[in-house]
Amino acid sequence: MKQRGPSRKYQITFPVHAPPTNFKQASNGHTSGGGATLLFLRFTITYGLPNGNLILCRARIAAPRTDHPTDMTNKTAVVTGASSGIGLALAQALGQAGWNVVATARTVTKVQSASKAYIPIDGDVADPTTADRVFAAALDHFGQVDLLINNAGIFVPKPFHEYTQEDYNRVTGTNTAGAFHMTQRALKKMLQQNSGHILFISTTLAAQPVRGVNAGLTSLTKGGLDALTRELALEYSPYNIRVNNVAPGIVDTPMHPPESHDFLKQLHPTPRLATVQEIVDAVLYLQNAPFVTGHTLYVDGGAQAGKW
Repeated sequence: MKQRGPSRKYQITFPVHAPPTNFKQASNGHTSGGGATLLFLRFTITYGLPNGNLILCRARIAAPRTDHPTDMTNKTAVVTGASSGIGLALAQALGQAGWNVVATARTVTKVQSASKAYIPIDGDVADPTTADRVFAAALDHFGQVDLLINNAGIFVPKPFHEYTQEDYNRVTGTNTAGAFHMTQRALKKMLQQNSGHILFISTTLAAQPVRGVNAGLTSLTKGGLDALTRELALEYSPYNIRVNNVAPGIVDTPMHPPESHDFLKQLHPTPRLATVQEIVDAVLYLQNAPFVTGHTLYVDGGAQAGKW
């Protein structure tokens, strides 16, 4: 080499399947920007000139990653309370989007699914062995867990002083203990993967109670999940694990008979019930928002905004 001028840095972009034919790879890595995740290959290219000089350039190639974190194919979700209503709709939507789905509820095996990668497991989420069976099945069949949706819940409307010990055990068992067992097992696997997303389904009543709607045990349990969302988001964000919460208002599900709808509509400033699809859309939004964590997304027609 006779002489080399001052070094210059160049950034070259081309399809990752067609790199230059004459390069020596130095290193690789990845980063993200502009809403898209990019893969960078850093290497040195040597150019030969007719006069015999050689020019040495360092280049960096940017190409879209094929393993985008919001890609919904070849990923595995666990959904609780998946035999009807919101949970059933979530399991179906994820299956249609190409996810592997492990669904659990007391009688979820009675539900038909068109998805080939669908595993139903009957069980009571209050029983820790249900969580053991659910995650064993997920890992045995699919090898990973990318998303946990803690949807299972019980609502018992009573004046607080009339709740029985049986009421307390049922509601806290499903709403609190069930989420505890599932979330613990999900976190253990997600820590090994260094990735994952945990979603709670709570209620807007935890943030904005309504006089005449006696929901003390719901506020005690689902309100706890709302607080837990923020705590876990901070605790596990260094490990690329996100934690979010969807807080619906009153949703049009079989839980609410048609004759109750006129009264229930009055519980929202926007005078109607939420649809199941609107809750599904909120969950899919959070799954597709990789920089959102520790957030409660209200889907309640404005009820959390205050008195109306």
